[in-house]
Amino acid sequence: MSRRVGVLGVTLVLCAGACGDRGDNSAQPVGSAGKASSPVEGGSITYGIESETGGGWCLPSAQLAAGGTEVVQALYDTLTVPNAKGRFVPYLARSINHNTDHTQWTIALREGITFHDGEPLNAVAVVQNLDAYRTGPLWGAVFADISDVQPVDNLTVLVTTRVPWIAFPAFLWGTGRVGIAAPAQLDDAATCATNIIGKAKLSLKS
Repeated sequence: MSRRVGVLGVTLVLCAGACGDRGDNSAQPVGSAGKASSPVEGGSITYGIESETGGGWCLPSAQLAAGGTEVVQALYDTLTVPNAKGRFVPYLARSINHNTDHTQWTIALREGITFHDGEPLNAVAVVQNLDAYRTGPLWGAVFADISDVQPVDNLTVLVTTRVPWIAFPAFLWGTGRVGIAAPAQLDDAATCATNIIGKAKLSLKS
C-alpha cells in the first residue's frame, strides 16, 4: 500500500511541474534572437515515388510507370484541370466552348504564356500536340473521334469531332497525363523522350 501511495505522489509532482504556469519559459519562435525566420526563395525538395518511368517523357508515346503521372504534372501543364467540384475548367486555355451538338470545340488560349525555353504557347503548338496524341500509339484510340484540329488564329484552335463529345474537356486533362509540350521537344523524335520542354511560364495577361 505504501508503495502505491509513493508512486502516486511522484506522479502528482511530475504532473504539477509539467502542467503548471510556464511563465517566461514558453516556447519561442524559431530564428535568431527569438524572431521568426523569413522565407527564402529557391531551394529544392527531393522525394521518392513508388516506381520509375524508364522510357522517357515524350508524352504522346510515353509508357508511364505508376508514379509517372505525378512526375508529368510537375513537368507539364494541361489545357484543362478539374476544380474543387469535379468540373473540368480551362487552365492553359482561357476558355473552351462548343457548338450546339458538341461536335466542334473552340479552345481559346491565354495570352502571354511561354514554355520555359521561351517558345510561345500558341495555336500552332496546341495543334501539334493534339495531332501527336491522336495519331500516336497510346492515345490514338482515346482521341479517335477527333476528325480535325485547325488553328483559327494565333491563340484559337478549332477541334472537330465525328460524334457529339460532351466530355471532351475531361479528355484534354486525361488524369493529368495530356500535358502540352513545346514544339521543340516534339519536333525531334530522337530526343523527344529526354529533351523535356514543358512547364509554362504564366505571365498571364488575361
